[in-house]
Amino acid sequence: MMKHRNGFPANGLQTGTAAGPRPDAGVEKIVPLLFPRQVGSAGFREDGKLLGERLAAEREGGLNKAWDIIDTPLEAYGRPVNAAIVPSDFNFKQFLLAKIEEAEKKGERLQVLDVGMGSGKQWEKFLRSHGHRFDFFATALTDRDLVEAVRGKETLCTAAELHLHFKPEKFDIIVSNFGTHFQERRAFAGIFFLLKRGGHGIVTGTNDIENYVNRMPPLKAIKNYKRLFEVRRIELGVSQGLGGKIASWAYHVKKL
Repeated sequence: MMKHRNGFPANGLQTGTAAGPRPDAGVEKIVPLLFPRQVGSAGFREDGKLLGERLAAEREGGLNKAWDIIDTPLEAYGRPVNAAIVPSDFNFKQFLLAKIEEAEKKGERLQVLDVGMGSGKQWEKFLRSHGHRFDFFATALTDRDLVEAVRGKETLCTAAELHLHFKPEKFDIIVSNFGTHFQERRAFAGIFFLLKRGGHGIVTGTNDIENYVNRMPPLKAIKNYKRLFEVRRIELGVSQGLGGKIASWAYHVKKL
């Protein structure tokens, strides 16, 4: 198999089988390639303890007790909170409708995954109107607060476990609106693993200003990133969270 110089297969990250990805062939091997130590991974803190605390809080008290940002309207998906320089004009709902129409013209059904969807309330009206036109999947940490419209469409897993539950190169669009839960690098690697070539990854996340914790994956520092994906958009914002000020960021990438 022909490979890029950085070790990725030339046809993407197709390291699974026709039946699905091998559990040992996914994110754990991709993360060091995407984010080697010399890129500055020491500046990150993927905190399993914090994730465990939030998961326990969600199970006990629900989403509102555990997380700062939940159920963002679809129009605002993929935007940082309070964009720092200019207000973001990206409208995920319009983007998704356009992609559904493109797929329909090709006689295909768009495959969409929402990573860390919260309760799914933001999808209710859209699925009621357009759910028959595309295939919708989502992940959540618990099913405690899910609305009826998304029940049966959820996979319970963390953002670092996507490759264990979905086939590689399955999705046309993967979106995560503040749903990567302290696992940003592994989540992005998993998203890249699951995207089809030409697919779009739209991810927002947060940094901790008070503690100077940078969770923003340094995509442009990845060796040969221009041969792997096109960075469509990067935006930054600042807002007030449960634990103090937080910086938010948004990426939109297209897999090549």
